[in-house]
Amino acid sequence: MGSQGVVTKARGTVLYEIDGKPAVDFYRRYLGDRPPSAENPLAVYEAGSDGSDSYYMRVPNASNAEIGSIHFLCGIPEQARVQLTDISRDILIAAAETSFQTALSRYPGTTPAAIFIVFVLLSALDAGHPCQRRISRVKEALATAIPTCGFYTYGEFSPLEPQGKTYYHQETFVTLLMGTAS
Repeated sequence: MGSQGVVTKARGTVLYEIDGKPAVDFYRRYLGDRPPSAENPLAVYEAGSDGSDSYYMRVPNASNAEIGSIHFLCGIPEQARVQLTDISRDILIAAAETSFQTALSRYPGTTPAAIFIVFVLLSALDAGHPCQRRISRVKEALATAIPTCGFYTYGEFSPLEPQGKTYYHQETFVTLLMGTAS
């Protein structure tokens, strides 16, 4: 949501400034007095990343209103472009369905023998725990019942583009289909 800003001061997991102003002001521009929270992670577009439209997510953990800083669970590099995002149950469920449909379209066999799902615990907690709905959407897309299992994580490591640099992602839903190629 809104326009992008440039990280002008960050140290470790603390973001101090965006566009030369306190980081909390960037959030206030769109959220008013509501403090930064996991419901509004930042999309991070790194300078020189694998593609101008590719980004990874960073989830705010706490903020300091006095100095205007925001603490994240992982660092954000200076000079990265950032944009505020919004999470909703409907978006999370649609993303789960997209993840599954993408995996299914790339599956080399006819019918997978099992489905393995991994998703970030933070997204489950933030949006009122729609985990069962996301798993149900995956199962509904199948013609036959297939064993399904998975677990929560605090993030995953993967490239933004195939064969690209690996990044730590904090808002993900990963679908792995297992079986034999036909």
